[in-house]
Amino acid sequence: MRLVTAFLACALGIVAAPIHAQQYPAKSVRILVGYPPSGSVDVTARIIADRLSPMLGQPVLIENRPGATGNIAADVLAKSPPDGYTIYMGTTINAVSVSLFKNLPYDPIKDFAPISKAVVAPSILVVHPSVPAKTVKELVAYAKEHPGKLSYATTGAGSSPHLCAELLSTLAGIKMVHVPYKGGAQAMQDLLSGRVDLTFSNPTSVVQFIETGRIRALAVTTAKRFSQMPELPTMIDEGYPDFDLSAWYGLFAPAGTPPQIVTLLNADVAKVLAMPEVKELLAKQGLEAAPSTPEGLGRELKSDVAKFGKLLRDAGVQPM
Repeated sequence: MRLVTAFLACALGIVAAPIHAQQYPAKSVRILVGYPPSGSVDVTARIIADRLSPMLGQPVLIENRPGATGNIAADVLAKSPPDGYTIYMGTTINAVSVSLFKNLPYDPIKDFAPISKAVVAPSILVVHPSVPAKTVKELVAYAKEHPGKLSYATTGAGSSPHLCAELLSTLAGIKMVHVPYKGGAQAMQDLLSGRVDLTFSNPTSVVQFIETGRIRALAVTTAKRFSQMPELPTMIDEGYPDFDLSAWYGLFAPAGTPPQIVTLLNADVAKVLAMPEVKELLAKQGLEAAPSTPEGLGRELKSDVAKFGKLLRDAGVQPM
């Protein structure tokens, strides 16, 4: 009787997922990256892939699909078979994109199966030395005395620098001029020359200029102080208890991926991120390892979709 029951269950596909998961992986796995090689998202994916491969016993390959602020790669993931052989290094921008684009071809909440958060990436508020402010409080006071005079550089609407600046403007009740650039290099060049007054940037882009005095650091955007610059206060320390804004990178599979595969990948990613050498490599990129459960990443994604949606609406940013 048990044999007949087992045969019927097999025929109906009831045990297909467990059997599939037990055989996984039987071939190479690819990690989609929505940005060009050598950027922090790409570097993070490669650090993980190099150490994940021997754990899985199969090659883990990086496939760069840059464009549309990561949305091209995200759409590829959403349309891929849910078999665990295609995963995606998503970022905070996937949560922002829901409110930033009118015709987004995927829904990160419905189309993604979270695996694990990988890292958090703090931003640092930096100003040109010509700005007469050595603290956030002094910057806000100056902005209130000179409304519309301060300008801030970003890499476009909905980018992390833009969201940080808009959050500060909203919480502090100040007005600044948004100057969007096509890339971070040009934005930094204009900040260094004094063409713009300030920006929020990832640590790797600004630490060398902070150390040489070409720009001044005022605060970090995360709730906790940045380990590489512990003397730098947080925005919370500076009097803004609701200012906790950091970028995250995390791994996702297509929705419908068997939970056994997600669990296996989550466990292995956690082991990789616990390696001292991995933490050191990430720190050189200004990143901190931050593994999570699949459920934890899913909750953060949903929370950020709502949070950034409100922030963009309050800032008057219209969907593109």
